[in-house]
Amino acid sequence: MVKETEKLLNGDMDGKWKPENETLTLNHQTYRLSEVDWEAFNQIYPNALWWQAISRFLQKWANASSTITLKTSGSTGTPKLVEVPKKYLQISAIKTCQFFNLDASSTGLLCLSAEYIAGQMMLVRAMVSGMDLICVEPNSNPVLELDQPIDFAAMVPLQVKQSLETPVKLLHVKQIIIGGGTLDAVDSVELSQLPIITYETFGMTETLSHIALKMVAPKKQKFFSTLSGITVSRNGDNQLIIHYPELGIEQLLTNDLVEIINPSTFKWLGRADFVINSGGVKISPESLEEKIAPFISQSFCVIGVPDEKLGEKAILVLEGKSFNTMKLFGQMKQLLPTFHCPKEIRFIENFPLTATGKIQRMELKNKFLAK
Repeated sequence: MVKETEKLLNGDMDGKWKPENETLTLNHQTYRLSEVDWEAFNQIYPNALWWQAISRFLQKWANASSTITLKTSGSTGTPKLVEVPKKYLQISAIKTCQFFNLDASSTGLLCLSAEYIAGQMMLVRAMVSGMDLICVEPNSNPVLELDQPIDFAAMVPLQVKQSLETPVKLLHVKQIIIGGGTLDAVDSVELSQLPIITYETFGMTETLSHIALKMVAPKKQKFFSTLSGITVSRNGDNQLIIHYPELGIEQLLTNDLVEIINPSTFKWLGRADFVINSGGVKISPESLEEKIAPFISQSFCVIGVPDEKLGEKAILVLEGKSFNTMKLFGQMKQLLPTFHCPKEIRFIENFPLTATGKIQRMELKNKFLAK
């Protein structure tokens, strides 16, 4: 690990930003950021929007400012901009690199957009560790053209699902972190049958990527465990509070509903802003989705819509062409308490998604309300 970035964790830095010291290896080519000819850099993949996003982030990183502006994904509302010290991104990156034993002998895979924090943090991890970062155009199957070993990659659930269709290629990857949505039960089982270390992540732009990890494979864990130096609690409404002093976060109240096991371990239950109040019974759609996932093969989502008797009712929305849902209804009724079982099943051709691939639940709800 680079000595200067290691000092960040010990509080030994003088607070000055020194971009002239930054080096980065992309696709086997090492760059000193202060000396890069950015016009020539952009022409490596001319007119490729994904490469231009990498270039824009690196140029902002290499400038003299000690802060950088980041963009949230908009999965729970309108996307917004947040400004944070660059050294905070380094601290977050170091924690991940230490956990996954990433160093200058490692190779990473960047297959996410550098417009958002998940892709941007892969670039910062490469800088602080010295690993060679293989950059590919973000797509649904990022391993399809892969022909070399990869020590570490970050993906969204859709990419994992599609990569499982080409397991021989996926086996090139040693460790994967999965964020930006919930991994479905079928994919989780398939991953457990492969010799790949896989974790689900919990985090957000405000915490500069993940603050906690939950192993999917080789051994499936029930709870998220925080990275070193980070603790959690909850308020009276069971909403998660994050304590991350190294990033200046004393108490960050989130809209995530959790069960606290201990200060470094928690179970994620769902989003408070998505809770469905059906006849006085509060239903977490994410928890409901986890239970019914084994019965459903296509993309799906549970949302709440107005109901004259109940105030709000849960409905199941399936992506794709309609079919006879009698069997699915029977399976859900057998598994779920009466008040939790979706009252209707509806279909939609394509889910509205954020730029990072998350289902936009509020927009989906509004589509059905408009009908």
